[in-house]
Amino acid sequence: MDPALIAELKGRLGTIIGGRWKLVKVLGLGASAAVYRAVDREGWRVAVKVMHSKYLQSKVVRQRFLREQQILDQIRHPHTLRIFETKQPEGSVPYIVMELLEGHTLARIMNKRGEVPLEYERVIDYMLPVLEVLEFCHAKQIIHRDLKPANIFLTNEQVIKLLDFGVARFQQDGARLTQDGTALGTPAFMSPEQASGHMDHIDLRSDIFAVGATMHFLLCGQYLHSAETAQQTYIKAATTPAPSLARRAPHLPVDLIRIVDKAVSWSADERWQSSAQMKQELENMLETARSRPNVSTVSRGFSAVTSRRQDAPVRVEQRAHPESGEQVKAVMRAIDRALLACLQYGADHSMYLGRRREAFGVLRSILDEGADVSMSVRPYSFEVVGTRDACWEPGASLDSIPYELFASGVRLLKFNRLLTLEGFELLLDLWMLDSSIDFAPEDDLATLIWDRQIVGVELELGGVLGSIDMPDHRQIERAFANKFDAIGESVRAEIALELERRRILESLGNNALLEAEVMLTRDRGAEPSTAEGAQPQVSSKDVLHLQSTHKHQNESWVLRLGTTLGDVIAVAYNEGDHARWIEPLGALAFRLMQADRAHDVLNMLSVLVPQLGQPGLIDELVRFAISPELMRSLFGALGALPGTGSGDYDSRFLYAVTTLVERLGAEYFSVVSEVYGVETSAARDLEPAVWEFLQRHVTGHEHEVVGALSKVGVRGGAKLVELLVRSGAAGLRALEGALQTRDEELALMILEVLAERGRANLEARFEEIGWSASAGVRIRAAQALARLGTSRSVAVMVNRLRNEDFHHLPVDERRLNFELLRQLSVNAFEQTAIELLGQQNMLKGQAFLATRALAADMLGRYASSRNAAQALDAARKRRPWNSREVQESAQRALDEVLARGGSL
Repeated sequence: MDPALIAELKGRLGTIIGGRWKLVKVLGLGASAAVYRAVDREGWRVAVKVMHSKYLQSKVVRQRFLREQQILDQIRHPHTLRIFETKQPEGSVPYIVMELLEGHTLARIMNKRGEVPLEYERVIDYMLPVLEVLEFCHAKQIIHRDLKPANIFLTNEQVIKLLDFGVARFQQDGARLTQDGTALGTPAFMSPEQASGHMDHIDLRSDIFAVGATMHFLLCGQYLHSAETAQQTYIKAATTPAPSLARRAPHLPVDLIRIVDKAVSWSADERWQSSAQMKQELENMLETARSRPNVSTVSRGFSAVTSRRQDAPVRVEQRAHPESGEQVKAVMRAIDRALLACLQYGADHSMYLGRRREAFGVLRSILDEGADVSMSVRPYSFEVVGTRDACWEPGASLDSIPYELFASGVRLLKFNRLLTLEGFELLLDLWMLDSSIDFAPEDDLATLIWDRQIVGVELELGGVLGSIDMPDHRQIERAFANKFDAIGESVRAEIALELERRRILESLGNNALLEAEVMLTRDRGAEPSTAEGAQPQVSSKDVLHLQSTHKHQNESWVLRLGTTLGDVIAVAYNEGDHARWIEPLGALAFRLMQADRAHDVLNMLSVLVPQLGQPGLIDELVRFAISPELMRSLFGALGALPGTGSGDYDSRFLYAVTTLVERLGAEYFSVVSEVYGVETSAARDLEPAVWEFLQRHVTGHEHEVVGALSKVGVRGGAKLVELLVRSGAAGLRALEGALQTRDEELALMILEVLAERGRANLEARFEEIGWSASAGVRIRAAQALARLGTSRSVAVMVNRLRNEDFHHLPVDERRLNFELLRQLSVNAFEQTAIELLGQQNMLKGQAFLATRALAADMLGRYASSRNAAQALDAARKRRPWNSREVQESAQRALDEVLARGGSL
């Protein structure tokens, strides 16, 4: 800590401020102020917040300090601090007198518990008053911006207080104290828009994110985002979606996990849209949990589930048909017996195989009656759909099965009449996989089930139904291919329908749902569901259903098209007739790209490219179908361009784009070079292929490499510099043009490379960089200048030692500069040292005297001339301009010079 600040804090203790309040103890310390406990003559105890004196002249800090009082004056809420008075004494630091709180912050409570999570009922009880304050604040357009456990105080009377409105602001505040690019607050609890410094994007939903992040920490004992440094945490918060609470605290009630996860959604539009809305959800959930103790006990984890089995069964309201629930339970009991047999005897034992067939027989008998078997997935249990009635709670040896589904985002598991014994057996085999051994890092149980395409099994993932029940693709493809005539009228109509559906979805109005229904059903001869002349009732559920249907239809259409075209082109290639298929494919891809559907093109190519296989055919695809503009769109859809990386993409996409990059020609250079060095997962995975491309085509594109160089900085810059050097004279000329980059480390690296290759007239740029704010850059620049060894280098180094700023460098760095000058020229070194030692200016201060003493030391170490001895003799004498340090250094140096044979 700053010694001056410590002295200031100690000095204030015992003093009286405002003529009344005696400061008796430091309660807390912040970046711009300290909080003291204070008393008056009558024994009234308060807290006094006093701004640090070093910010007395800072208008911005003073405004921010006083902003808290202004905001709290507008709120005046039972769950915020009371302000008693605020003073701004002329010529002295401002202070705020406020209510004294006795108790602990939630951060302190968690710290004392060793970050052991709090009981969820307590967490909800603590956060309800916080949400109440936020509701009050948001109604007045006030955003807190720094909500976290350290700013939530629990008094000894068990009252919650929301603290520290010091970085809060009015949402429409014209006098902004925070500029874009500045992220005030605490990164572990920040929303993405706040962590990335987009101040104009921050609104009440940013506070709701912080509430969710705080609850996440209190409920599982882990920060939403954490890293080794605060800067890395900022980056993580700005670029990484929040992990689900289910992955860290699967024992919690599903409804609570849903509430917290929604609060920390990446998109503000997907969070709770008001604190009142989130508060109501928590109240409802808490009321339900407290009125139904047995259900809440189950939510605490497996140990509670086990104990519940030993007690009487839970009685719950049955909303589904009782017979249906009993049927589902019968199926799950049979599955349970089969899985336990697998664990006990092994997957190949006849006992397991027999019980597996028995379980399928029970399931088949229900399905043959025309009913589907549906269960909602909960942590460590399945429930009958439409009830809270648990139909299966697996034993300790099997308890990971529903959790693995739940953690994978599965909300509903359903069996239908298309299910076969083979599919059922495959599903049970997947359930028995050990996630710590058998899963690839990129897989989860839902992904494995989806990849196996089990007919008759459906999963609802995150609320959007995606059926595993795959139709006979080959039959569809054959029918589809038979209609092809170049692109074909059927494909044209399909594209038109897709574009029209997209237009409708983007402009849903009063009659949009009816219009969409008419469009989607007219080819099937169906009639719209709304009577003639009646206005359709469009609900949010209807819109969501239409959107999910559109998404499913769109993705299946794109994949079907890619697979079909792959088959057709591969066959046509062997017959020499592939061009008439590839050229229309290019037109189709371009049209989709223009409709802002590059992701669909990428999806289509991800199944098409592997089918083509042969390099010659990929070359033809690139030549006739992949323009530079489309390639840029594909990079963007993959997430490989700046600002596009989500961190998640299908490996099929990466394979397709990598294969294309390997076949691209030089005309794509400017597009591909944009990807190099971009800090996204996709760009890093593409980097080997991109680097090979750059090496192949650098000749003639040196200036475009320089453009990439200025973007990537030092991390990826070294390889690009090496690439330009290998390209010959044109590359070196391009490097000279890059010297004006504002990245000093990059410029220095270029200078060092050019100097090693004998390029001329570099000294002026060396001199500029030599005054960098970075000591490491300054030192490397000076060392490189010494290696350059030209007469201009000597002049630059002499001017550097004469510069007034030289005296303010660290002493070791000044000493190194003397040494480097001596390496360049012994005469210039001695003359400059004598000149500095002999200056008699008493107004330059202590730093200049230190340089003179250093000059004396350097002369004593290396000089032996009469001029040096005379300069040292003059400096050792007691004169007003010779400090004691200079005199002593000069005396020692003179003794060394004379000992080497020098003379006066």
